[in-house]
Amino acid sequence: MRDNAGYCGVEISICRVTHVGSVRRNEINSITGETETDMGTINIADARPDMVLAADVKDRHGHVLLRVGEAVTEKALKIFRMWGVTDLDVKGVDQNIIEARAADEVDPALMEAAERVALDRFRHADADDPVVRELMRLFKHHFITEHQAESNHADEPT
Repeated sequence: MRDNAGYCGVEISICRVTHVGSVRRNEINSITGETETDMGTINIADARPDMVLAADVKDRHGHVLLRVGEAVTEKALKIFRMWGVTDLDVKGVDQNIIEARAADEVDPALMEAAERVALDRFRHADADDPVVRELMRLFKHHFITEHQAESNHADEPT
């Protein structure tokens, strides 16, 4: 696509269901009478079969992969990953709930260390940017996983 000056521009689209979901949320709420707390956006890695969608899942071209109200299946999760879907709007759970459950299973000192190191590593980045937040979440997950693996190896008899 060329602009008036003759320069070529590239349109980049990132397949994030949160954008599609946020547009559809008001429609869903007006139809079903649900409130914002009845649904939430979660990372695809945290999605499980039988979760019910609160918004259509669409690919980057706008094609519907799974409709609102349908239950997620293992096959659907594979398709979402193939099409680059990163987030889902599901009923009854959001990323904060999932992270709180995960935090309950992790040593609080390790969780605090992961948070501290992530904040230090990303100190020059905009923490409000969704991409940066996702990178920080992945970094903390990796940090915790690595440290848990190290402590498990230290506990094994030689």
